Amino acid sequence: INTDRANERTDLEVANGKNGNATRSEGGNVTLISDADISLNTITTDSVCTVGNCTGNLFVQSRTSGKKISITQADNTFLTIHGTTDFSINGGTLNLTNGQNTFGTLGGSDEAQAGRAENKTITLGKTGDIRLTGFGLLLGSADITGSARLTAAGAQQSLMQVADTTFKITGDTELTANTINLVNNGNDFATISVEAASSARIHDMNGLTVNRVNTPNFTLTTVDAALFDGSIITNGQPVSITQAGAGGVELADGLIKNGTGAVKFTGTALSTGLRLLSNQDATWDLASKTLVWNSKTFGFDGFSALIGGGGKDTVSLSPSMNAIDLENTSAAGFLFSNIEVFKA
Repeated sequence: INTDRANERTDLEVANGKNGNATRSEGGNVTLISDADISLNTITTDSVCTVGNCTGNLFVQSRTSGKKISITQADNTFLTIHGTTDFSINGGTLNLTNGQNTFGTLGGSDEAQAGRAENKTITLGKTGDIRLTGFGLLLGSADITGSARLTAAGAQQSLMQVADTTFKITGDTELTANTINLVNNGNDFATISVEAASSARIHDMNGLTVNRVNTPNFTLTTVDAALFDGSIITNGQPVSITQAGAGGVELADGLIKNGTGAVKFTGTALSTGLRLLSNQDATWDLASKTLVWNSKTFGFDGFSALIGGGGKDTVSLSPSMNAIDLENTSAAGFLFSNIEVFKA
């Protein structure tokens, strides 16, 4: 389907069987309605948008209210949608993974008519697993019951979301792009993996689990704790992980540092603390601001509290510190159940 070339002939010419061949158009909308699963071939609503008010939306929805349908993409095909892409598939799965796909904004609605009337991206209702690849992705609201794999193809492409929208996913979320910016306050992830050559910024309305980090700069803003229980890929360069919210950071035994680069966790005045969730012995060096535990070394700075795990915590004081108040360690910014203290 291609609506990029509008009919430029007169009514008389069309009536005589002649076809139009406009040099450009505003890109017509495409609406697909079905109660059966759909495999999409190439669809273009505007392939070359250099002049004019280029538009063209894609709406895909079930014919029967509440009917679950799934959407896939045929091999060697691509979608070029300049306007809004709106899937209303009632819990079905979405699998569009061709790196040549290009979307304007992407989202969906329970009520397709509402999506058309507003001409913007709104909530994708009762959606199952998502697999989506495009040449840069600008996301609208989504409510996904299942997992999501979102890839912004292209060396300098970004994964972003429209202002005042929310992205909610109950399952595992895998995000890949040059830069990732999902920073709206209503976002809600369960577990997340990020791969970004430049940087990643994630907001979550409560807490989340981080399964994988492969970016030199990762900023989290969460209300509850961000639990790190997977791999951090350094690629031989320093990795900076910042908790900008009140939730603090928790480190579990499953945390692995791959590569020779240093990893540093940084808190802010809002952060509740850096907590170790492990029964392994640990050494907290307050002079170098490093945590060594289970043969792993991580830097830390800026947290309002350091909270030990279930093993023995050895605390090395910095030269400027005379003592830790063991009678009231939590008030002093430390909380350890089994502690050994010495001064550097």
